[in-house]
Amino acid sequence: MTLSVYGPISEGNHKWRNDDSVEIKDGDMVIDVLKRDLASKGMALSYKGTGATVYVRGINGIFEFDRGGQSGWLYRVNGVFPDHSCGNYPVKNGDVIDWMYTEDLGHDRNAPQG
Repeated sequence: MTLSVYGPISEGNHKWRNDDSVEIKDGDMVIDVLKRDLASKGMALSYKGTGATVYVRGINGIFEFDRGGQSGWLYRVNGVFPDHSCGNYPVKNGDVIDWMYTEDLGHDRNAPQG
């Protein structure tokens, strides 16, 4: 599977991790893959909760609300924004996972709105 991480659009939408090929293990969830990939590159990850309550607060020193009250981290799998936690979204071979920083509750990332 592959994983990419995009920084804020206002700072150029740069890919910090660019289509990293990540080996998955039995039982891996999206958060497990993110943790392993970032750790292998020496990049910081801040999150809280477990399982269905996992919430990613910061990646690579950029945190929720750093770019305003509607900013934070979103993820999508195979082009779809899941409606549940990355802590209970299982991954499989061939998945493409993108983590993106939003500055407008996902509007700037074309994420569906609740």
